[in-house]
Amino acid sequence: MVWGLSSIFEEEGVKQFEATENGWVFQLEGIPTKIAIELIVDPLNEQYRYRRSHTIHSPANPAAPYYPSLPFGETVEWALRKAIMSIMMYYNDSVEKGHAPSADWIVPSSLY
Repeated sequence: MVWGLSSIFEEEGVKQFEATENGWVFQLEGIPTKIAIELIVDPLNEQYRYRRSHTIHSPANPAAPYYPSLPFGETVEWALRKAIMSIMMYYNDSVEKGHAPSADWIVPSSLY
């Protein structure tokens, strides 16, 4: 499946996205923290590796903040989608279980 950049930010729960000098910034519904995403071309495999300014530690993943094991994609669109959806899966799961979104869920990434 192929997605365009605009459809990535149309996911339920994603709001206030914008392009920046270094990538993109977005927010989640009910959470004021801005999350930055940078994409870097990996010279070894020519894929797009992403870095996020923040990660998520929500009631859906109580053990520890979530860090994706494969932070890259073959295209800009795919890498950006993975960067956002790796946060959204825990955000959506927590909201669906009745938890109100909280700024405490978004924690600075140790990899940024």
